[in-house]
Amino acid sequence: MSDISFQINSSFKKDLLPYTIKSTTNYEIGRMLVNINSYVTHTKSNPRGNGNTFTLFYPVQTVLDNEKRYKKFLDELKSTNSKKVILITTNEWSIKEWDIENYMDEVYFYSVENDNPEIMRNLRNNGALL
Repeated sequence: MSDISFQINSSFKKDLLPYTIKSTTNYEIGRMLVNINSYVTHTKSNPRGNGNTFTLFYPVQTVLDNEKRYKKFLDELKSTNSKKVILITTNEWSIKEWDIENYMDEVYFYSVENDNPEIMRNLRNNGALL
């Protein structure tokens, strides 16, 4: 789970979270109290949230391309009581059967195409991308 602290700290250019994240600890980020759980390893103990919270699932690509995990994930989404539910995934281009948007109110795509055109060109030339 150290990846999430790296992502948050890099985004805000501040050390808001320690390198090692514990699912039993609440962390203050600004005026928010945040609890971070790994969805894949702690699904039975994930908090359900309430009308004053948001729930962020990240990363979810390993769930979206596995039928058994995907069905469990949809059940988890239905039982989440948070006012907002946010899913963040990468590599959705590699998922053959993509229908998660059918369960969402809104879907936003951020394309990295223009962030680093040279890397994208190399990935296409190497056959990693279609």
